[in-house]
Amino acid sequence: MIYYTTCKWFGTRRPSEHIPILRAAIAAGASHLITGDRNDFGRYFGQKLAGVRVMTPRKYLNTRKP
Repeated sequence: MIYYTTCKWFGTRRPSEHIPILRAAIAAGASHLITGDRNDFGRYFGQKLAGVRVMTPRKYLNTRKP
């Protein structure tokens, strides 16, 4: 069974299993959340949620090249 919850950062109902991932990134003071999960985070790629930028691994690495 999948439980859904509303998260103020997502603004929509998301599977509750994904909310702790974002909350942990925020609590840790992370600047980025690197994920390949396009189904649940794809619409937020390149955006900041509560100060955490959501990016794919490829995009993140491309921005870090010397």
